[in-house]
Amino acid sequence: MPRARRRAAAGPTHGLDPMNQALQDTAQAPAAAPAPAKAAWWKSDWFFIVATVLVTLAIAWGMARHELVSRAKGAYLEGEKYYSWYQDPAKKKAYFDGELSAKRINQDQYALLMEDNDLKNAYVWYQTVLDLFQPPRSEWVEKSEERMKEVKPKYQAWLRSLGIDPVE
Repeated sequence: MPRARRRAAAGPTHGLDPMNQALQDTAQAPAAAPAPAKAAWWKSDWFFIVATVLVTLAIAWGMARHELVSRAKGAYLEGEKYYSWYQDPAKKKAYFDGELSAKRINQDQYALLMEDNDLKNAYVWYQTVLDLFQPPRSEWVEKSEERMKEVKPKYQAWLRSLGIDPVE
């Protein structure tokens, strides 16, 4: 067997010039592995990032909506409390008598609270719902609008009785 053939059969040798060595190494290199299959679009990084952002935005929107609706409900119920006290002052007296007997308020606070106008407080709470807690247009906003149709004329008449011209 000729000498060059023996070297090629024996594999790379260490006495060859670098150019011949590179050619021999390339010729003897194993076949390259096939390229990995391309992943499905829904398994890609960009899809994961976009989905994460969208889910985060949906959760934030839901939390903000819940916060506004629950605040609207609380303000509406406060308005209802004051309006019920306006319609039935005995309820207000019973409530503050209980607060006074439990020593949560003193006699001076009791006198101030009993003198406070409940129609004014109800109007302010209903107006708060309409001004601050929409959008979203929740059932509490709609209930406040309905109640304002009843309360606003009474409130304006009360202001006129004090000599104040109501502003629309």
